[in-house]
Amino acid sequence: MPESKRVLWVLAALLVLICGVAYYFFMPLAEVATVHRGTAISAVYGTVRIEPSFIVHVRAQNSGFIQLAEEFAAGRGAIGKSVTRGQLLARIADEATGRQLKQARADLQAATERAKLPLPSEELLKTAEDNLHRLEQVVASGNVPAVEYEKSKSEVNRLRGALENERIERDRNLQALQETEKKLESQMRASEIRAPMNGLLTAVSTIDNELVAEGNQLFTVSSRRTYVRGEVNEMNIITGTHENALLVPTRALLVDQALVIKRGIVQRRTIKVGFRTLDFTEALSGVSTGERVVVADQDRLKPGEPVRQLRVDASKK
Repeated sequence: MPESKRVLWVLAALLVLICGVAYYFFMPLAEVATVHRGTAISAVYGTVRIEPSFIVHVRAQNSGFIQLAEEFAAGRGAIGKSVTRGQLLARIADEATGRQLKQARADLQAATERAKLPLPSEELLKTAEDNLHRLEQVVASGNVPAVEYEKSKSEVNRLRGALENERIERDRNLQALQETEKKLESQMRASEIRAPMNGLLTAVSTIDNELVAEGNQLFTVSSRRTYVRGEVNEMNIITGTHENALLVPTRALLVDQALVIKRGIVQRRTIKVGFRTLDFTEALSGVSTGERVVVADQDRLKPGEPVRQLRVDASKK
């Protein structure tokens, strides 16, 4: 054979080999386990859950648009974060109350400053009292008519009464302003959502800037302490066995359907199911000893297509 033809045959063989290798590695990979014989078991399972010992649901005390605190701005992404008692979780914006509180504080400050000033009747009373005192000193001499003295005395009494009324009105006004400030501060505190205890944020039922109504559940805070809760119905009790049964990994089954790899080709089989556990299921029909069944990613494979195979331990999930 001429040297040139020999080279062409070698190149052609290499090309076929390369194409074959490429075709093989581009085929889907199927994880398979082997059907084998063993003891089929029927068992009843119980469940165990670990739950927090104390849970508090945090609700809105007023209505408005909620603003999550910076630490919890991620909303549901903040679930699992630690919280401390009294820590700010969010605010429910109440601009009207905020403006009223600002005005009330300004009014109270102005009234407090005015209260330091003399009352309108104070100077008039002092002048009237000085005049009465002067008249008392000279009235006995007869130089001042008694009627003028009585008139001055009456004026002093009138001004004393007026001054007392002004004091009462001033104090009443200050008290009213103080009560208004406290009431508005209380309303503003109600708009602050704070953690009721130390623990973990385990639920967030709102998002930033959402309109919430009074009474809406916003957060759930759970204690760090937990307890084990068991819901048991004859916990893991074996109720029956079948010896020398065909066993298929339970994870290979979708109800009663399984994918079997036969000569590298995917086949769909209907399996008649007997006893079943979390790991293995008894196959009464549909498969034979030694056949390989797909145990993962069944939705990626189609009956009739060739696949590569990777054998796995059927007892591992």
